Amino acid sequence: MSTKEKTPAQKYGLKVGDRIQLTGSPYELEHFAFEKGSVIELAEDDGSRNPWFRPVEGQGQLRRGIKSAEALLSFSPDCYDGLFPVNIDQYIWKKV
Repeated sequence: MSTKEKTPAQKYGLKVGDRIQLTGSPYELEHFAFEKGSVIELAEDDGSRNPWFRPVEGQGQLRRGIKSAEALLSFSPDCYDGLFPVNIDQYIWKKV
């Protein structure tokens, strides 16, 4: 029987498909893609501290001035196909 170590997302009780609401950040870093209050969904848990999330339609607001994943590419080359890496340790969030 092998024991698999939990990913950072799993340590927070998150699995693919779960939604969280971003309620704030202890940091005011410009590279955060989402506005406070946004609801985002865990789309891919790659085992890193920055699992991939997608905005929930109508509830996931990209930061002011960012209209789409494509527009964010020049701002943050890490996003792809509408998914964004989110460091869940750097946001204050709650499961919804």
